[in-house]
Amino acid sequence: MSAPHEGPARPVAGAARESRVESGLAVPPTRAERRADLAAFIAACCPDQTGKLFLPFGRGPHWTAAGKYEHRSFLGNVALNYPEDIGADKLDKLIAESDAADVYMCPQSDV
Repeated sequence: MSAPHEGPARPVAGAARESRVESGLAVPPTRAERRADLAAFIAACCPDQTGKLFLPFGRGPHWTAAGKYEHRSFLGNVALNYPEDIGADKLDKLIAESDAADVYMCPQSDV
C-alpha cells in the first residue's frame, strides 16, 4: 500500500492573463490583480444576483492509498451575503485561505 500524497496541482492565479517576466523569471500576480481576478470570477458566477455564497474550506488535501481525494479537515459553515459582503478585505481573506486550502464556492440566489 502506498502512502498518501499531495493533492492535484493548483492552477496558477491569473493564468489567463499574460504573465510578466523580469530578469527571465515569471512575476507572480500582485495582491490587487489576484483580488480583481477573484472578484471577476465571483461576478461571472453570480451575474445580476443577490444571495449567499457558501464557502467551504478543505484543509490538508491529499490522495488516499485507495485513490480517493480527501481533506484532513473540512469547514463548511462559512457564508457571505452577495454582493454586499464581497469587499477587498473578504477577498484578501479568501485568497490567503486558498494558499493553504481548497476553497469551494457555492452560490445560492435569492430569486
